[in-house]
Formats: sequence, structure tokens, C-alpha cells
Amino acid sequence: MEPELASVIQRAQIGDKEAFGQLYSLYYARIFRFIYYLVYDHELAKDLTQTCFLKTWKSLPGFSLKKGTLQAFIFAVARNLVVDYQRKKKELTLDVVADVPSREDILKAYSSKEQTQVLYTVLLRLKKFEKQLIVLRYFEELSFKEIAQVVNRDERVIRVRVHRILRKLKQQLEVYVYEH
Repeated sequence: MEPELASVIQRAQIGDKEAFGQLYSLYYARIFRFIYYLVYDHELAKDLTQTCFLKTWKSLPGFSLKKGTLQAFIFAVARNLVVDYQRKKKELTLDVVADVPSREDILKAYSSKEQTQVLYTVLLRLKKFEKQLIVLRYFEELSFKEIAQVVNRDERVIRVRVHRILRKLKQQLEVYVYEH
């Protein structure tokens, strides 16, 4: 870890609001994006992101670099918030499905936007935990070690799960493209 970042973390841990503001600026976009990919609701993602940073601020004094990276710590807080929210809500939001391209759109064009939309549609079919692992690994580019810290599992188990999920995604993408 960069000495400068370690210094900012230490200052934030003792209540320096300016230092925490630097951490907030550094991680906000990534945490928001992670939460958004899990809830597919912009306003809800903003609210959960704010709550995530509030909880991080309150629990930061107990954080130790010996246990892992600050990034993994914040992502774990975000993940736990989403899990708690989804347990309370217990309903699936399908707003994003309304934006799925039609069969003709997929067949006539291969733009990045359409490919991304197809990927999101297939991601919706994954179990919550599987989606979290894929988002953390490929959208947020966390290492397997950091993901293991976020979800509190063994790193080797995470590697195997991600490999299996990728195989499953590939199969689902093939089926989706074939059906449409």
C-alpha cells in the first residue's frame, strides 16, 4: 500500500473528516457502481452508497490493515448492506428487463451497448452471490484475495466459484443469443 494512502486511512481513523473525504472521493464511484449492479435502481444505489460510507466512517476506527485492504473492507460493508436490503425487500426488480434489445436489434447490430445489455440480462439470471462475485472480479477488478475478504470465504473457493460461474455465463449467453 502506498504510504500516503496509509497515512490518510490513519488520519480518518482518528476522526479527520478531511481525510475521510479523500477516501470517500477515492472509492465512491466504484462502490456506487457495485451497488447499482446488484440493485439496478439508481436512487436506491445512491442511498445505499451513502449508508455504506456512513457505516464505514463509524467502523473505521476498528479497521486494521493487517486484516486486509481498505478497499475490501468498504466493499464488504457495501455487500452486507445490499444483502440486508434484499432480505428485507424480498422482491425481484425487473425494471432493467424492459430495456432488453429486441431480437432484431441483436441480429442486426453488434454494438458494445447491446452486448453490454445482453450481458446484464444474463447476469440477472445468476444467483445473488454469483452476481456479486462476477461484479467484484470483472467490473470492480478486485483480486481473488480481496473478494475472499469481502465475502469472508477462502480464496481458493472463490477462484473455483468464479471459474464455474464464467462457464455458466458462457452457456447462458449462448442460449440467450440462440433464442433471440
